[in-house]
Amino acid sequence: MTWVPGEKLIIRIWETCERTGIGLIAPWQIRREGRAHSDVRREELLQDAQTRKDVEAILAGRAVLGKNSELLPTPAPDPQFDKSHEVVALPDRSRSTLNILARSNAIGAAEKAEQLLNLRQIVAKAEEVAQSDPDQSVPPPERPTTDWFSRWREGAERTTLEELQDLWARLLVGEIKSPGSFSLRTVELLKTFGQHEAKLIAKIAPLVINDQVVFKGQAGARKHPNAVENSGIQYQTLLELQELGFFHEVQGIGSKYEMTIDMPGMAVRFQGGVAVVITLPPGGSPKIFSVASYPVTRVGREILRLGKFDAPPDQYVSEFMRVVEQEGLSVKRGRITSGDGTHVVFDEAPP
Repeated sequence: MTWVPGEKLIIRIWETCERTGIGLIAPWQIRREGRAHSDVRREELLQDAQTRKDVEAILAGRAVLGKNSELLPTPAPDPQFDKSHEVVALPDRSRSTLNILARSNAIGAAEKAEQLLNLRQIVAKAEEVAQSDPDQSVPPPERPTTDWFSRWREGAERTTLEELQDLWARLLVGEIKSPGSFSLRTVELLKTFGQHEAKLIAKIAPLVINDQVVFKGQAGARKHPNAVENSGIQYQTLLELQELGFFHEVQGIGSKYEMTIDMPGMAVRFQGGVAVVITLPPGGSPKIFSVASYPVTRVGREILRLGKFDAPPDQYVSEFMRVVEQEGLSVKRGRITSGDGTHVVFDEAPP
């Protein structure tokens, strides 16, 4: 019996999805057949890809399902109705109605099939997330609530864009690993996402520090460089993100984000594994200082946990370090090398 990375989590994903009738291959089936999980999954995805093409042909009116469930080309309309096959003579309007009903049934079945294919793709991506997860512990006995899972399915089954399917996959894995960690508000917000919204998040995410705020500049200064705008983020983009529910408020001078520095220091985490370690000068006393910032909402913080984002621009990190140094503190840039963000290797050190 071959061990599969993330096996315990993958099994929990299968068990959770059984409620939906997605039709995943259960782990005992894979073992009974003696086939590698990757081979089975690859075959399933190839079959799903062909099925999706067939569904698209039906929805586009290029094909119909025959009596034996075979895919047939849509027949050309016959100008002469063959009356020899009529059992009951129907007026033209009734015959047209029957054609419309038959077509509606075919479209309805094809749309349901497309939704099921979307779900299967997303669950396959969730398996990949589970396999690459460094945490291989057994998932907790608690499960996502029925209400949460139903809302997740409503959004996931209508998502065809691959980059958004990745988010739905990570959302499912995150909730299964820690039920209650993703709110229903986050699920509902993700339902509204399209390519534009996904790009907005990817654009602002590198500027978030400690998963809590976006650094704006020096606190209390009326005129100071705006680190966000200098990083290429326009004010209109900030307003869009506020309307989306990512920020609390972006109008005015911004909020103050307080940090307490004591011994041995504090690591401020950026995206992409970047960190700035702040320390007191020799003999210095613990100090509280603040920077101007845009606070991220709880929903925004949960959305950030679903993605892997680029590191911030160098000038953005340099501006943050400059503001901190003005407080009489020492700063050093480094790279986070542990999953919990507690171990930092400084840039000067060899990789």
